[in-house]
Amino acid sequence: MGFDRVFALKGGFQEWVEANYPVEKKESSALGCIPCHRNVTPNIVAQWEQSLHAQDLNNVSCSVCHGRKHRSADDVSQTKIPAAKTCRTCHEQQGAEFAEGKHALARKAVQYGQPLHWSFMAASRNRTACMRCHRIGLAPEQENAGHNASSPGAACGSCHSSHAFSTDEAASPRTCLPCHRPQWKAYSSSPHGERYELRRQGLLPVESRAPTCQTCHMQQGKHGVRTAWGSLGLKWPPSEEASAWGLARKDIFRALAYIDAQGRETDQLQRMRKIGIMRSSELAWQKERIRMKKTCFGCHKASLVKRELDHAEDVLQRADILLAKALRTVAESRQSSTGSLTGSDTVLGFPHLTTLYETDSRMEELLDLMFQRHRMRAITGAFHLSPDTAYHRGLDRMRLDLSEIRSLADEQRDDLPRGSHGQEQSTKSK
Repeated sequence: MGFDRVFALKGGFQEWVEANYPVEKKESSALGCIPCHRNVTPNIVAQWEQSLHAQDLNNVSCSVCHGRKHRSADDVSQTKIPAAKTCRTCHEQQGAEFAEGKHALARKAVQYGQPLHWSFMAASRNRTACMRCHRIGLAPEQENAGHNASSPGAACGSCHSSHAFSTDEAASPRTCLPCHRPQWKAYSSSPHGERYELRRQGLLPVESRAPTCQTCHMQQGKHGVRTAWGSLGLKWPPSEEASAWGLARKDIFRALAYIDAQGRETDQLQRMRKIGIMRSSELAWQKERIRMKKTCFGCHKASLVKRELDHAEDVLQRADILLAKALRTVAESRQSSTGSLTGSDTVLGFPHLTTLYETDSRMEELLDLMFQRHRMRAITGAFHLSPDTAYHRGLDRMRLDLSEIRSLADEQRDDLPRGSHGQEQSTKSK
């Protein structure tokens, strides 16, 4: 049953066929699998039959992905769960691009990274919920070895649903929605998202330009999925400028434990760079920026592209400055009259931005909201052309957060014993 041998061709099976090399049609193992599985898993059979894999020319049958050891109901545990390298047997180019991209690092981000979003989920120490999105990352061989609840299956199946493996499905922006809801909200309220929805409803011709997530983040179908600023809106090295933005970014790096008191990178930063949280050099940042600009030039004038990117970075700058002001205010308020620190973890005198979910302090709760939610909304809205997300749900909320933090700091200062005010320097953020 099935192919006697499967050869890995450089470039993939499709290139072999297009080059008019001989193709020997062999009996498909599906002939033996389908009679049983049409009763046991009828939907899976239907999905496979509708896929390109099932076509005579491709003939990617069950045993190609699942192996030949499972023959009956008594040896189900012998079924091989395919990993990304299984798909790469035929899809070499896409597999190589994916392996070099951001999504491939998603599992490592859970294992080695910091809780940079969904902090309460991270606080539960339960990684099951995290893996619903991060399962797209490449996993060690043993993690795909058997049938168990934690097995993520092939990384490719996160976007190309297993057995159907539809490219139309993977090309739809709604496929990105389950894991990128904040970005989806910004995109759907942008001119790009509005045009996509109008075309989907048939109110615009099918050939109308309507950029999707894949248009900008998977240029020409490439699977790298990287951007200049990354998901965190930071890049290495931090600016050496003495500007307000340069100083703010250094404070944020310190509060994330990415640089030490002398401004040198820490082990934590090295780990985060390895998992692709930020670009590791100015050259790497410029490479991604140029790639994105080229995509924009396909529809827009260079002057418009420059204006929009400059505007987005202006929003990022404002968000960083607001966050840094809040960081300094909270750090100063935590300094008691005796010089000791109270509250959650600290790093270089700043509250640690990745442990704020463990605090009972209202000021630190607001700081956590500023960093993990409102700053990210500002950045996401700005780069996805959604003013409502960037300003109303982003920067404006950050200003309110900072205002409340300052009010709480003033109240705490007023509650200090008489005489203690003179022992502290007036360092209130301006």
